[in-house]
Amino acid sequence: MTVAAGAAESVQLTTSEAACLEAVKAGLDGKTGIAVATKQDLKAVARALETLGRAGLVKRTGSRRWRPTEHGRDCAVHVVPDPERRRGGKAFGRLVAGSAAERLLAALDRPRHGADLVARLGVTPQRVHQLVVRLHAQDRVRLGDRGKILHIVARRDDRSLLLSRDEERILSALPDKAATTVPKLAAGARMMSARARAVVGRLREMGLVEETGFARGETQYRVAAEGRAHFQRRASARRAEPAPLKVKSDRVRSVLSYLAERGEARIRDVRDALAISQASMNALMQYLKRKGLVSKTGRDLSAPYELTTEGRDILREMSRRTRRRPPEA
Repeated sequence: MTVAAGAAESVQLTTSEAACLEAVKAGLDGKTGIAVATKQDLKAVARALETLGRAGLVKRTGSRRWRPTEHGRDCAVHVVPDPERRRGGKAFGRLVAGSAAERLLAALDRPRHGADLVARLGVTPQRVHQLVVRLHAQDRVRLGDRGKILHIVARRDDRSLLLSRDEERILSALPDKAATTVPKLAAGARMMSARARAVVGRLREMGLVEETGFARGETQYRVAAEGRAHFQRRASARRAEPAPLKVKSDRVRSVLSYLAERGEARIRDVRDALAISQASMNALMQYLKRKGLVSKTGRDLSAPYELTTEGRDILREMSRRTRRRPPEA
């Protein structure tokens, strides 16, 4: 690296050094994060940081942390290509048959967590960490979480949808059948609500979570079929509490159950079957209609009512929660 003198001072950096400087300026302060962001191995990043440190462009803030100096933030950079690196007469980065890196790739017959790779390879977590960073630099693997690179790893040609640690936690916290809210998901996953809300938004974009409506000031979500089947949804994870139902009285459940059994019915039929007064029955049916749980089958004033799709879903959930209710002492 050379430094040009004069008012318009600039530094000459190799491509790798310049990439590391930009990563540090962007807020990455650890070697692993810098290596993943710049697609270099840990040794190359260590060399680049030492060079940048000697030039006064970055400095240590601890034994393993780096930040840019004022000069590093403001200087102009002239970039030159990296010199070709060779080791033992062979191009550096070639995958050697029988090596630990080759065995790690062979173990990735499907996406795997770091602990699984440690057990399969019989090496230390630190060694797996080094190998994953190197293979990522060689564009041979994909990472589910750049902040926790051993969370989930897949081969580059494996197109499985990989989730970050936070995304896996929220997906696993969603109840199996019921809808829930972000505050309940945050409590179930032990995560701040703002963070959980952002994660839910990402999962929804991926098609793993779907919005089911809005009630009591909160949007409700449930796991989609793709989310339920995703390999990172942990069956043993603690599930969040379901969202409060739109309706919950025994009288409402009896009306919905009657409509479910009959398919459709007029108000007078429901009134007589359940022994509810005419005034109460009229008010209750209008209430259920406003909630979107029932609808008329025609425009005629005396047309019968039937359950909507949401009405059927609510009835199933009411019945499920009733079955789970502990018996009274």
